[in-house]
Amino acid sequence: MKIDTNYRIIRKVIESSNIEEIVYRGRKYYYILNPICTGIPLVKPELLDAIANEFLLLLRDRNIDYILTFESMGIHIGTTLSLKLGIPLIIGKKKRYTDDMIEVEREEDKLYISGIVRSSKLIIVDSIISTGKTILETVKELKKHNVDIAGIYVVISRMDYRGAEKVYRETGYKVESIIDVDVEEEGIKILSKEYDNATT
Repeated sequence: MKIDTNYRIIRKVIESSNIEEIVYRGRKYYYILNPICTGIPLVKPELLDAIANEFLLLLRDRNIDYILTFESMGIHIGTTLSLKLGIPLIIGKKKRYTDDMIEVEREEDKLYISGIVRSSKLIIVDSIISTGKTILETVKELKKHNVDIAGIYVVISRMDYRGAEKVYRETGYKVESIIDVDVEEEGIKILSKEYDNATT
């Protein structure tokens, strides 16, 4: 078995990530700086193509109405996938623009999603899951509006924050990721998946 070129491109970007220590609300966080999570230094087209191709391998159901992502660092990924699938993109916004938008309560703020998603079938995609609060609260709110969530896909899952685990525990939805990582003061550690040990 050969490691797919798309996966290798994504892994290389993550391996070269810088870690920035920040203090937010009295708690220390190690923030990942790379083109996937922050758009720094720049987002290359081959990276976007590689991410979208990996998502296509993970997708179990393409019979969906919409792709849902969140501003700001899910937009470039959602757009690339939208172009490949020919499926419209919905962007969760930090500001309410119309009265019919669905309001998602988060700890620090609110998120607003177009009301067009009511009674639709969609997938959720994002660049990274850390604490899982955005995806968790979005799933809970969308279920109240008869939304069929066909899958949740992220590029990076931060296992040190256990966000994906929390989403699954509280909603029953599995968050599928391309690469799982632990982030420590010393740097980023990519956790093994079955194809990591394959010959190249």
